[in-house]
Amino acid sequence: MIDYYGLLDSDWISVRNNSFLQRLSLFQSQLQGPDPQPKIDHIVFHPLSGLCMIQSFLDPTKVSLGRCNESQPWNYTSTDNTLKLQNKSLCLANTEPNAPVKLSETSCSSPSLSKWQTISASTMLLAVMSTNNSLCLDVDGANNIVATNCKCVNGEDGSCDPMSQWFKIVKVTKYK
Repeated sequence: MIDYYGLLDSDWISVRNNSFLQRLSLFQSQLQGPDPQPKIDHIVFHPLSGLCMIQSFLDPTKVSLGRCNESQPWNYTSTDNTLKLQNKSLCLANTEPNAPVKLSETSCSSPSLSKWQTISASTMLLAVMSTNNSLCLDVDGANNIVATNCKCVNGEDGSCDPMSQWFKIVKVTKYK
């Protein structure tokens, strides 16, 4: 018997779709530990891919998607709206439309570059306000994080698909 909507193959042994299993990987790990007074960290999760935002090892100013257990913790507060790598003086900065976002020390003090706020009812679009419009975090074909014009925020028709721009700041108390 074949279950076309199931996670496992017809033998009920192997996973039918490994890419779908990758999307669930964050939820398979333990995000909260038993500490009664936990230290809260944040990670930036991309639900479509099941990956998280990580700092590049080769270029420390570059961010891309990678395995969530390799992601560094981020500091984010809704008062200043900056995404800052924890224990480092690097903030996520918008450079220009359709260009990779960067980590920069100077962006932490420049609100026009580094104020990331949620702009949709789902709280899944992280955007920085540019002079003419909002630029949202997005992912290019090589899993690099880029800033592109926000999708589906101006009442577009039902064919609009914003999923590549969905990012969620997830609180974790047990890290790695």
